[in-house]
Amino acid sequence: MKALTSLPLDDDIIDRIFTFLPDFATLQAAVLASKSCYGIYKSHPNSITRAVLYNQLGPALPQAIRVLRFQIPGDFTTVTPGVNAWEESDIISPISSSECQELVANARDVHKLEDLFSLRHKDRTSRKSTLSFVESWRFRRGVYRIMLFSKIFSVSFDGDDLDDDEVATTRLQRKRFLAEFHTDELRELYSIVQFLTEIVQWSADACEESDAHHLDDIWVSLGPQIALQSYELASTSVLYEHMSGFDLDEADEFPPTLENFISDPLSQIWAGRNVKPPADDQSHWKSILDEVKGENDLCHNCAGAGTLWSQAGWPELKGCKATTMNQFVNFLQGNLKYNLIETEFLKKYTIHSPNFQYSAMITKMFELKVTGFESWTPQDSFCENCMANFIRSHIHLWLLERKRIAAEPILEDCWYGYDCRTQTHRLPHATRLNHLCEPSRTRS
Repeated sequence: MKALTSLPLDDDIIDRIFTFLPDFATLQAAVLASKSCYGIYKSHPNSITRAVLYNQLGPALPQAIRVLRFQIPGDFTTVTPGVNAWEESDIISPISSSECQELVANARDVHKLEDLFSLRHKDRTSRKSTLSFVESWRFRRGVYRIMLFSKIFSVSFDGDDLDDDEVATTRLQRKRFLAEFHTDELRELYSIVQFLTEIVQWSADACEESDAHHLDDIWVSLGPQIALQSYELASTSVLYEHMSGFDLDEADEFPPTLENFISDPLSQIWAGRNVKPPADDQSHWKSILDEVKGENDLCHNCAGAGTLWSQAGWPELKGCKATTMNQFVNFLQGNLKYNLIETEFLKKYTIHSPNFQYSAMITKMFELKVTGFESWTPQDSFCENCMANFIRSHIHLWLLERKRIAAEPILEDCWYGYDCRTQTHRLPHATRLNHLCEPSRTRS
C-alpha cells in the first residue's frame, strides 16, 4: 500500500522490514530516522514491537514477559486475592514502553549468562555463546523461570517471622508452582541452578571468601541477576548487601523459608513422579546441551581429564582456587615471596590495580616462555593445575617486564637471583639489586 510519504517503498514493505530488525535499540533508531518512518511504526506499533522483541529475546519471550506480568492469584498465596496469574500460554497483549525497557534489560543479563554458560560448558574456545537455537531456548526459558520463581518466593531478610503453618504453606506453593512444568523442563531448571551456584562459588573463590556451598539456597533466592552481579564484581559483596542484619555464620538466623529453597520442592516432585533426580556428575548438563565441543579432550600438557581452559577462558582463572590473584606471591620463584620490595610491586600491578587483566598477563607470559614450555601455545587447552604451574614459572619474568613498561628503575641483577637468601632479611640489599632473574652463581 503506497502512502503519501517521500519514501521509495510501500508502507507495508517498510512495516515488514521493521519486524525483522534485530533488537529494540535498532527499532528506536529506525523509527526516529524520519517522520515517515515514525508514522509507519505508529500504524502498527504493537505487532512491530512484539516482532522485534521476539527477534531479540527469541522463543523465550513468553517466559520473559511472564516475569513482568505474573501476579500472585488468591488460590496460590494469601497475597492479592482474586488476581489471575499471567501464564506462558496467554496471548501477548500490547507491550508497554516501560515493559520493553525492562524486557531489554533482563534480556541483556540473560545473554551475558548464556555467554558464560556456553564458555564453561559448551565451547571453551569462545566467550560468545555457541549454543544452538534449541539449546539457547532451553537455557533462556529456564533462566527466566528461575527469575520468576525467585521473584514470587523472595525471602525477607528484614526479621519478619513466619509461624510453622505459614512456612509449610509457602513450601507447598513452591512445589505447586514448579509442578506445572514437564520433567525435562525441571531438569533444565536444576542445571541452571547448578550453573548459578557455580559462578557464585567462583566469585567467592576470586575474592578469597570462605566456602560458599552452604549458602546455595541464598544465591537462588536472590535470583539469577544477583548471581551475575556477583560474577561481574568477582565478589560476594552484593550478597551481603541483600542480607544486611544477618550473620552468615549463624545458620539459625536464616529465615525458615530459605532452607532448601528450590532443592526441596524439586526432590518432592522427582519422588512424586517416580523419576530419578539428575545425577551429581557432568551428565546433567545434557538437559540443556545436545553437543559439547571438545567433550573428550585432555590437557595438552599432562593428558588429564576434567575442566580445561583455553585462551578464551583465561579470565576465569581468577576464580579458580589454584590460580587466584592471592596465590601470585606464593607462585614467585625461590625466595622472592619473602622479598618485601618485589612482593609489593607484584601486588601493586595485580591485586591493587583496577586495570589488571588476567588474560593480558597470560598472553605476555606466552611471549616470555622459558625452557620446558616450548610446545605450549595459546591455542591449546590446559587443566587448572598445569596453568598454575605455567604462571608459577613465569610470573617473575612478567613482573620484571611490567616494571619496564611502567618505567620503574631496573636494577643490576643479584648474582644469586631469586634464590638469594639475603633479600629476605636485608631490606637495603633487596632495594639495591634486582632479584627477578635466574641465579648466575650458586652458593658453596
